[in-house]
Amino acid sequence: MPDNYSFSQKFIEGEVKSGFWNTALYGIVALNSFIIVYFLSVYEYGVYQLILSVVVLAESLAVGMLDDVVFSDLSRYIGNDNNISAKKLFKEYALFKIGVSIFLAILVILFSNLISTHYGYNNMAYPISLAVLALPFMASISVMNLFFRSNIYFSYLGASVFGEVFKLIIIFLLWFWQGLGIPQILISYLAGLIFSFLFAGFHFLRLYRKVFYGVKESIHGSLVFKLFKKYGVWIFFRYIIAKIANNIRPWLIKFFVGTEGLGLFAFARNIVAMIMRLLPFGMFGDLLPREIEDKKRVRFLFVRMVKYSVWLSFLCAGLSFFILPFLVNIFLPKYNPAVPLLKIMTLIVFLYGFYKIFRSTLVVLKEQKTLALKSFDNSVLAPFMLIFLLPLFGVIGAAVEWVITYAVTTVLFYFYLIKTYPYFVLSPKELLVIDEYDKMFFMKMCRSVKGYLKSVI
Repeated sequence: MPDNYSFSQKFIEGEVKSGFWNTALYGIVALNSFIIVYFLSVYEYGVYQLILSVVVLAESLAVGMLDDVVFSDLSRYIGNDNNISAKKLFKEYALFKIGVSIFLAILVILFSNLISTHYGYNNMAYPISLAVLALPFMASISVMNLFFRSNIYFSYLGASVFGEVFKLIIIFLLWFWQGLGIPQILISYLAGLIFSFLFAGFHFLRLYRKVFYGVKESIHGSLVFKLFKKYGVWIFFRYIIAKIANNIRPWLIKFFVGTEGLGLFAFARNIVAMIMRLLPFGMFGDLLPREIEDKKRVRFLFVRMVKYSVWLSFLCAGLSFFILPFLVNIFLPKYNPAVPLLKIMTLIVFLYGFYKIFRSTLVVLKEQKTLALKSFDNSVLAPFMLIFLLPLFGVIGAAVEWVITYAVTTVLFYFYLIKTYPYFVLSPKELLVIDEYDKMFFMKMCRSVKGYLKSVI
């Protein structure tokens, strides 16, 4: 491990910088989303979500399959200065992932007319084809992000922000030129993604040369194949089951409560998901692979991260419960029927404080079988609950189902962790008591935030 490496220093630096850029990102995302929901009717927004559900399934297969285990090994290789293995693993995975994304994009485009006809919507083939053109760019950005995170490199964080700004510019240009509909929104989405790809690519080329300059591969056999052989069955099982369940949800809601009901649910869920993505402590999962050999230290870090994450998520959940309905009523009154959904879903913001740390720990420990089985529990439970709850409670049932399945998954993750790794057992006192270390950490974080904002301004 490099001599200048410090977990606390890198953690705070990463959280401050990612927090700044994530706040900027989701501020612009919120503005883009506001424009979209403002100009589309509730029904059109529901159709838009159905199109995305088709694309997201292909995207998840192209972008997410082996990311967790590849990142864990890549981070360990680089942390231990084993750049020969790191270079071989990265190159193999990049070629595999981008190749799969191109194949899936072509496949979806070829069958876009069939998908459109099957679901009874006219003129969906063109929007679907537009959306899936983004797949190769998304896969490339995802691969670059893996490399950036493995090297604890933060300069790429502005890529998504500048991409969203470019997307906003294209939205306004198309709005003045030909009006704003679903095709125009997808064109702006694709343009923003290409801009992000170019920005990230500039940083990637410089860092790649720096890290792998003069490194020659001398390892026989495929490292990606070895990972797939060891974890592939569970990873494939986990993704297929989970993504089918996630993407069947919109169609079940459409069937039982209609397209407008789907639009209301998607509106509420997207707002809650945005709040969850703004919550910090993502650096914990990025840095943990470098600490995993020391059980005592891992437990110390785990307890602290759970404590901070849960307190912050509890605060955000409470504020969201009271503030979001007020904002919706003022700025988007046509979505007032979604307010009860928002209030129920804020419970997930609190649960996310636990879930995020539990899942990150399982990923670093390479517990792919556990993640797969728990995804199976969640994925099987969700559709059956929807079939039962939607006829009884309407679209409110979809919000209740999301909360229940999220809670079940979070609890199962924790019980597996403490059963297999008893040193992860948490006590109420550890989560509720603020000690001197916590105060020192908070002050250090505040000084870093202040210093970084000064340097940016």
